[in-house]
Amino acid sequence: MRRFHPRLVLSTFLLLAAVAVVSFFLVRILTDDSSHDVARGQANASPAPNPLELILAEDAKKPRFVGEIQGIYISPDEQTVPEQHKVPPCQSKRHVPVSWDQAGQFALNVQLPPKFIFKPDDMNTGVIACEGAEVYTARWAYELPQPQFVDYPARLFIARGRSSWIYADASADRVKTVDLGGRLAVVVEPVRPEGAGSLGQDGTQASVSFPETFGMTSVTSTGVPLSDLLEVAKIVGSATKQ
Repeated sequence: MRRFHPRLVLSTFLLLAAVAVVSFFLVRILTDDSSHDVARGQANASPAPNPLELILAEDAKKPRFVGEIQGIYISPDEQTVPEQHKVPPCQSKRHVPVSWDQAGQFALNVQLPPKFIFKPDDMNTGVIACEGAEVYTARWAYELPQPQFVDYPARLFIARGRSSWIYADASADRVKTVDLGGRLAVVVEPVRPEGAGSLGQDGTQASVSFPETFGMTSVTSTGVPLSDLLEVAKIVGSATKQ
C-alpha cells in the first residue's frame, strides 16, 4: 500500500481549508451586493398609486360643464355666473334666521327614509332672510350614518330658494336631465357613485335640482350613494309637483 508523507497530508488539508474560506467570503460578498441591489431597487421604486387619486385624475381629464341647462346654471366659479341666477345681496343688511312659518313659497313637507336623520339644529337648517326684508331660502340638513371605519358622516341637504346656480366642477358626462317624481330635474352625478366608503368623501359630491318659478329646489349630498340621493330627489320632486 502506498503511504503519504505526513507533511504532504497537512499541506493539502491547509490548502483545501484556505480555498473553502476564500469561497465562503466570496459568496458572502456577492450575496450582500445582490441584497443591496434589491434594496436599492425597492427604495427607488415609485410607491403604488392611490386609487382615489387615480379616479379623480381620470375625471379631471374630461371636458367640464359650465353653463345653463333647464334654467339652472352650473359652474365652479361664481364670477362666471350671470346675475339673474344669483340671490341679490343683502347690501348693508344682515342675513338672519326667521321662523318656519315665514317660509312661504319655500315651505316643504316631506318624509324621507328612516336612514336619513334630520338635524334641526344644524347651521344649514332653517329659513333665512335679509334683515327686515323677505325670505330668500329655506333649508333642511340630514345625516346618513356610516360604518365605524368611515371618519365623517354622509350629509344631505334640501334647499328651496331664489338662487338657480349650482356650484360644481363637473365633467360634461356627469350632467344629465332626468324625470324624478314626475318633474324634470338636472342631475350632477358624483365621480364616485358608491358613496364614501373606505376612500372617503372626495368625489362623492352630487346634486339634483328642480327649476322653479322663484328659483330652484335642490337636493345636494356628499358621501351619500347616488342611488340614495335619487331616492330622496324622487320624493322631493313628487312633493313639489304642481
